[in-house]
Amino acid sequence: MVMPAISISSGGILAATIVDNTTLNIDSTTTPIDYLVRNNAVLNVNGATTQSITIRSGSTLTINGATVVSNPGVEGILVTSSRGTINQANVTSDDIGLAVNRSSIAAGGSTVDVSNSQIRGDVFGAQVTGLSTLSLANTQVTGTGSNGIGANLLGGALNASAGTVITGQATGVRMVNDTANVGARTLSLDNATVQGINGSAVLVDRGTNATINLSNGARLLAGNNNLLDVQGASTAAMTVANSELQGNINIAGNSTGNLTFDQGRMTGDVLVENGSTANVTLQNSSQFTGRLDKVNAVTVNSGAIWTLTGNDTVGTLAMNGGTVRFGAQDVPNTFYQLNVGTLAGSPDGSSTFAMKGNFATGQHDFLNVTGVATGQFGLLVAASGLDAVNPQQLTLVHTAAGDAQFALTGGRVDLGTWSYDLAQRPVGTGGTEWFLDPTTQVISPGASAVLALFNSPITLLYGEASSLRSRMGELRFNGGQPGAWARTYGNQYNVSESSGVAYRQNQQGLSLGADARVNDSDVLVGVMGGYSQSDLNLEHGTSGTVKSY
Repeated sequence: MVMPAISISSGGILAATIVDNTTLNIDSTTTPIDYLVRNNAVLNVNGATTQSITIRSGSTLTINGATVVSNPGVEGILVTSSRGTINQANVTSDDIGLAVNRSSIAAGGSTVDVSNSQIRGDVFGAQVTGLSTLSLANTQVTGTGSNGIGANLLGGALNASAGTVITGQATGVRMVNDTANVGARTLSLDNATVQGINGSAVLVDRGTNATINLSNGARLLAGNNNLLDVQGASTAAMTVANSELQGNINIAGNSTGNLTFDQGRMTGDVLVENGSTANVTLQNSSQFTGRLDKVNAVTVNSGAIWTLTGNDTVGTLAMNGGTVRFGAQDVPNTFYQLNVGTLAGSPDGSSTFAMKGNFATGQHDFLNVTGVATGQFGLLVAASGLDAVNPQQLTLVHTAAGDAQFALTGGRVDLGTWSYDLAQRPVGTGGTEWFLDPTTQVISPGASAVLALFNSPITLLYGEASSLRSRMGELRFNGGQPGAWARTYGNQYNVSESSGVAYRQNQQGLSLGADARVNDSDVLVGVMGGYSQSDLNLEHGTSGTVKSY
């Protein structure tokens, strides 16, 4: 049923229209005014310009095109224990642009869906209380004041999808408890952006337990470089999926941060203040480049990579198919130490530590496990120092206890002419060290290839000369009949290690020639040309090819 609304005036000036348990439709021909919609009433806005709109007590707001300019000190749109659908709206307030509230726990919260809109408030662009949900699509929400916050979540849930940007001059999104401590306290960004111009992107404070989900290219941008700031004995669980972050995460004030990267990437540091706790999980080919110093537990699984950018200390490191890199491999002469309280790895040896060492200077990366280490691990070592005259022993791993085992990934470490193997020795009571041992040096595959290539011209000459010898023998036995000729040939040479390097050479070639008698004498003259290719196969998978013309 559609019934007339009630208009309230003061001194002949129209001040407000109350829609009470009825339906009201307004459009571009309607005079701008405040609206109070209550008691299961409905307000439909189609291309209208209004002042503040208040929806409460189970009522419904539908906007399809609107300009809302609030009165001073009040919300642009306030939805309390009601529902709203807003499309193509431009909302401006010197207080809160859009408030999605509950009147009481019994009455429940509000649900508002906003698309293709602009919402601005000096204090908060938007605010969501406990038991309420705000969903944004292709919408800009802005806290415009100098201390403005893009979205203030008081225990509510905010879902932002593609094309949405939430910006605050101070903080992008603040998450704190509802006064009655109810609600989901959830922020979900799906290909959406949150930015704090001068402060943090997301702030979790005042003992709040918050959940943050980033997916499909979601972004966090921060003026103070803190993408997530957890303060005031709060707990934040953040999942980064198919998204890339650049900046820091700060856990302070006796707070806890639980971070999970699932096909996610981050470049930055996790900063943990004394008294606070952080746990980081990298999985499904995620990549983290930065410091995890003082993090309680780090998990690196299923193709994930953690690249250190400095010396770090973590409580527990668990690995199952992941890699820990001690700095970027293409940056020489940077060496780091990782201190781990407890190390746990899978029994299949699929977890790897990528390390560096310099035999000439004795500098090297170092994994120091101060407690128990279990599992099988690979060490992928890049060595430098050229051909060190007096190569130094490089200790790469120390464990205080446990039955962990370490082996070189891909075999020996090559350095110029020589290759070195990994050795181990007991230290202290129950401890073990693994080190590159200079006494295990053997000729490296690279040097072997050079030696084989150096020796190959001799065997090449043998093969090519055999065609000439064959032709000369043919002339001797056929009475010296000249003419054109062609020969194909193939040879295999198995060179033993006693020659300096063992290798197998397979040669295939073709020789062409012609000869003629000089006048009627017994003298013959001729020319010969040819081509051959030799394939060299050495140990350790090294191979080479020699082409001769």
